[in-house]
Amino acid sequence: MKISALPVWVIVVFGLTGSMNAQNDKKVIGDAVFTTTEIAIGVDVLFLIRFENIGADTAFNIVVRDTLDPRFNAATFHMVDASHSYQLLHDQGFIRWYFNGIRLPSSDTEEEDNDNATGYLMYTVQPHRFLTAGQTIHNNACISFDEETICTNTATVWIDGESEIEEAFDEKRIYRVVPNPNY
Repeated sequence: MKISALPVWVIVVFGLTGSMNAQNDKKVIGDAVFTTTEIAIGVDVLFLIRFENIGADTAFNIVVRDTLDPRFNAATFHMVDASHSYQLLHDQGFIRWYFNGIRLPSSDTEEEDNDNATGYLMYTVQPHRFLTAGQTIHNNACISFDEETICTNTATVWIDGESEIEEAFDEKRIYRVVPNPNY
């Protein structure tokens, strides 16, 4: 399952101008909990990395580094979108985006429009199909603004059991809570 175009709700989140109030984070867009059935059929996980120049001056070159957890199938990596033009280096789960000459202004400036101090990138990747219920996959990225490097929070993907299967309900069965504080 590949994402061919951005869903409408993603476009609404960023607005028509592409602006967003970011501060160097990484998150899973949509549900971060997947069943083993979804994993087996090859579900895509959509990641968003946002970056903001919180330094004192304009950043001329930015490098975003993301090392995929080995439980992700690096061969399924697919770039979805980015706020600025970039060069991509992708090799066996080591992903680097180079924003050369980006001239990203500092968000600390007194300008009216500090939305130009932010950027983002989005990509999808599939977990390996052999993953079992109860596993979690943690991932973060690091962003270098010229000489200063900031690492993001950790985005987590959970593998759940077959939670979409409903259990049969027996109306004749009586349930009690023990100990019951009202009894």
